[in-house]
Amino acid sequence: MERLTSGARRGGRTKIFAARWIAAALLALLATSAGAQAATTGCPNSGPHDDPDLVVNSQCAVWPNAYHYRFVNVVAGGALRFLEQENSVTEFWASAIVIESGGAVLAGYQPAQFNPKKPNEDVSWQPFGSWGGTLTIHLWGADQSKGDPVKLPGLGVLCHDPRCGIPDATWTNNGKDLLPGCGPNATWANGGYDGCIPGLPTTVSDYFYQYGPLYGDDNCSDGSKWAMMSGCKTAAGEAGYFGYKVLAVSFGGTLQLFGKKGACYSDYWCDPKLTHVSWTRLGRSMPGRRLDPSSPENKRFFIWSGVDEPTTQFSKDDEIVITTTDYLPGHSEKFKIDCVDPNNCYRAWLAPDPSTLRNIIPFTWTLPGPLMIQEFGLEKSPGGGSAEWPHNGERYGGPQLAKPLSTRLPERIKANLDPDLVSEGVENRAAVALLTRSIRIVSEGDADGTGFPESSPEDPCTKDDGKDQCYSFGGHVVIRQGFQQVQIQGVEFRQLGQGGRMGHYPVHFHMARKTPDDTFVRDSSINESMTRWIVLHATQGVLVAGNVGYESIGHGFYLEDGSETDNRLYNNIGIFARAAGDNIQNFRHVPGILAYNGVDAPGFPHRSDNEYPSVFWITNGWNDFIGNMAVGAGTCGACYWFEPAENSSRVDVPGDLPPPPNCPADGMHTYMKWSGYADLQKHQCTKDEHGQYSVYRRRSPEPRRSNRSTATIAVRRCTRSRPRRTRRRATGYGPQTRARRPTS
Repeated sequence: MERLTSGARRGGRTKIFAARWIAAALLALLATSAGAQAATTGCPNSGPHDDPDLVVNSQCAVWPNAYHYRFVNVVAGGALRFLEQENSVTEFWASAIVIESGGAVLAGYQPAQFNPKKPNEDVSWQPFGSWGGTLTIHLWGADQSKGDPVKLPGLGVLCHDPRCGIPDATWTNNGKDLLPGCGPNATWANGGYDGCIPGLPTTVSDYFYQYGPLYGDDNCSDGSKWAMMSGCKTAAGEAGYFGYKVLAVSFGGTLQLFGKKGACYSDYWCDPKLTHVSWTRLGRSMPGRRLDPSSPENKRFFIWSGVDEPTTQFSKDDEIVITTTDYLPGHSEKFKIDCVDPNNCYRAWLAPDPSTLRNIIPFTWTLPGPLMIQEFGLEKSPGGGSAEWPHNGERYGGPQLAKPLSTRLPERIKANLDPDLVSEGVENRAAVALLTRSIRIVSEGDADGTGFPESSPEDPCTKDDGKDQCYSFGGHVVIRQGFQQVQIQGVEFRQLGQGGRMGHYPVHFHMARKTPDDTFVRDSSINESMTRWIVLHATQGVLVAGNVGYESIGHGFYLEDGSETDNRLYNNIGIFARAAGDNIQNFRHVPGILAYNGVDAPGFPHRSDNEYPSVFWITNGWNDFIGNMAVGAGTCGACYWFEPAENSSRVDVPGDLPPPPNCPADGMHTYMKWSGYADLQKHQCTKDEHGQYSVYRRRSPEPRRSNRSTATIAVRRCTRSRPRRTRRRATGYGPQTRARRPTS
């Protein structure tokens, strides 16, 4: 749905004077020539920060070291296979990485007989971090648009192969016919992807649509601006399809990242619908120094689990979040694991009879046994110190309390409740979520080797110049239609996203439509996003499970257009969907996307990133939401917001595709074709009160950047007029719900 807010902007093309166009074309040509001269072909080599371009066209083993590049294109037959050694550190810097048709980026595979302690053991598959190694992919680059992608669009990274290796027969079809899947045995070689869609079985068919540039990245390499109906101005001009400062997966590409920390790989224990090792529950209450400054519980925490169950893997210096339980969404706190005391950095013990541990863990429910009890020290991150706010570690209404639910509730109510809820009490303990992972994709500054500037509520943005504490231009990960395989597990996405820009998110399936059966993002963390957390846009069949989202700007886990069906969101936790605009939690002053401040449109949904940020934004009920937890939404936001929406997935390149009935043939109202439930919500053109054709009848034709003064007024108005609603919706630690599928 966000994509459609750019409709009027795409339609309004800026006139370019001849002299200006020629100068831009010459600059683009010089830049392209310089890049071509600097490009190398083959495998990466460690070296200084000279930032050459790299074309990977062979199988490359990337051993621990520091690597520095500008644009990296992994093309047909090429693969970056990241390997680890004991306690190794791999740092891979790039401005953009594009995985084209037949290319692959892999981590979590080791060569056979690698184990130095057991040299004859075959360990051809192991999650990265099994030997204590870490892999960090650093995405660097400056904002080409200087903060305004409408007036000054950027040039996305270009593919090396024509159309990223997408075959002519597939590209030119552009939604005219259903194409079959290529099947499990097809490869990029010998025309194996001609006229079919990689990753899908031959029994499944779908329409394939040509790529266009992402919002705000529609400059061409010849200096012109890409147009929806005509493309670039000259035949030599190219547009990028993925933006920049990006890790991108294109048609026929493969991305498989398997990290050890925070992930579960046991076939028996790791059913994503039932378990989550990336977050757990607090085992003992912490009073917080505001209530009890001398309590030792403010500098340690307990967790427990069954002895045979998979547990969250905490170790020294890991970052964690302990969630709020006092009705204030900003009171979730981030900590770093520290030592319990000078002699013990970690304590764990087996309790065959848990009833003997009530002086340590005040159980208020029926005790299973035996248990593994773990104790960790902690300090606030950043800045140090102990827990400031209280965090509850006891179930409400459990059997050991003075007034358990089993005796308090009348029989007529108990008869209609889950028996476990009545006997064990309400699960309202704080969550303990792990942010650190063995594989990390992180945002950096404008240049290679420069870090992402620090900012915090104690040292916030004050100048609004996009620099220092106001810096918020992060990298992003985008996955487009036709990929061969995408499997992401145990990865930390840190400070990713580009605030105020549609289509530039930490993890973004962008109009991927039908996806392979084993497509997933699991057991990962999105840590301080500059926008949303995980976005499914015109995408079906993805498993999103066991992930931790911490601090979004606006909505968090996001189903965008109403065409998203058959996705499974299991056991994810979203912690604090922050409001865009001027407030203390948005200390970088990151603008929102749905942040239109005109008086001609209502606040919902047009200002919902400012006024109604939701942890889970749901535009179609034909998806499963099971075991998720939502903790805190700013201003007047909600934990789960089921937003009625039309199917509004517009094609990038209309070509000669006909628009829907009653829609003008201007290319702005040509939409994808769908089958199944997604087709039931399809768009029919109507005119809004301004005489504009509108997909969403209340949507304004011209959304704008966030205006912080207006956002501040909205916060005050909401707090004064609806304080009870604000508190209840901002609480967020309560229901774990499933969106039921509608019946026809």
